[in-house]
This record gives sequence, C-alpha cells and structure tokens, in this order.
Amino acid sequence: MERTDEYRKALDVPISELSIDRIIEEIRRQPENFEALYHLTTDEKLLVSWRALWVCDKLCRQYPDWFAPLREELTGGFCVYNILRKSGNTKGNRPGG
Repeated sequence: MERTDEYRKALDVPISELSIDRIIEEIRRQPENFEALYHLTTDEKLLVSWRALWVCDKLCRQYPDWFAPLREELTGGFCVYNILRKSGNTKGNRPGG
C-alpha cells in the first residue's frame, strides 16, 4: 500500500509538475510495482484514476503481456464504468456533456 500512496501523490499534482515518464521508468525497472499503479485506476479521486490509466496506456504499448491477465476486466467496461460513476454519470453520457 505504501507504493500505491507514493504513486497517488505523484499523480495528484498540477500538470506542470507531473512526471509520467518517471513513473513509467520506475515500473519498467521494478515491474512488481505495476499492481500498485494499476490499483489507482479505480482511485476515488478522478484526476488520479485518469492519470493512472494514462500511465497504464503507455505501459501497455510496451508490455502488453502485463495486461493479458486483466483482459476480461478491461474489456468488460469496468474502468469506463468506474470513471462514469465517479463523475456522477452512470447513464453512459459523456462526462460534462
């Protein structure tokens, strides 16, 4: 949980201070930390979950095998539903629209 908290703090900063590449590089060097980052894709703070998904998107392009065990979860709309739920929009409408 400690690593998850560190990633949450790193993602919950103004965009000018955000260092996605640093997080990606750390996870590349220590793949065992991937789970801590992935956990944040469902964080209660929408900004953190979106940014965690952004990092996962970049990692998926380089390490698709990391995401293979998550295929059912990811293709089942789990993440999209959680993002909509957190924005108060469970009817499938675009957030803010």
